[in-house]
Order: sequence, then C-alpha cells, then structure tokens
Amino acid sequence: MKKYCIYIASDSNRRHLEVNMSCDIQSTYQEMRTIHSSLFSQSIKLSSIVYVEYMDALEQAEIRVRELFALPRIVKERFVRKQNPNWKNLCTLTPSLTIPNNKKAVAYLS
Repeated sequence: MKKYCIYIASDSNRRHLEVNMSCDIQSTYQEMRTIHSSLFSQSIKLSSIVYVEYMDALEQAEIRVRELFALPRIVKERFVRKQNPNWKNLCTLTPSLTIPNNKKAVAYLS
C-alpha cells in the first residue's frame, strides 16, 4: 500500500512556504534541488523540507494538502515549529525521513 507524504518546503531564509504532496519524498527533494538550481535563477529557491505528514489514502492526502494550503502562514509556521523547532531540513537528517523527536529548542545565553 502506498503512503502519501504531505510536506512543507521552505527556502533558506524561511520567507516562502510551499505545501505539496508526494509518494517518494527523497526523489521529490532531489528534483526540487536540481530544478530550482538550474532553471529558476531569479525566483524562489526551495532548499529544505521542514514538515512532513504521512497518509495512507490519496483522497485523505489531497484533502489535507488543500487544508494546509488554505491556512495562513502563521499557522503553517506553528505546524513546522511543533514538529521541527529548529527548521532543519528533514531530508538530510535521515535517509528514511523519520521525524525527529519533539524536543524543545534550547537557547543558552552567555
């Protein structure tokens, strides 16, 4: 049975958030990196996948993508921060794209 991956991709400055769906997140990430680096020199260059959800059914995944797409940016940022507080690229963390544990980000001041 196929698993559908709903993801939020971001650029390096976190200015742009893109919601989309894929069956193979690793190939989508590689395609995103190569296409944006070669074709779109002046436009937005998505560089990391910062949020991931998995669904079993295509219909559920499409509904969830539409829901996330319609949300305001601040809500999307809350979803990302809840799952990935440091906005790390989830595709480079682990090859199998397992979601990191939900630890709080800690800032030490000196």
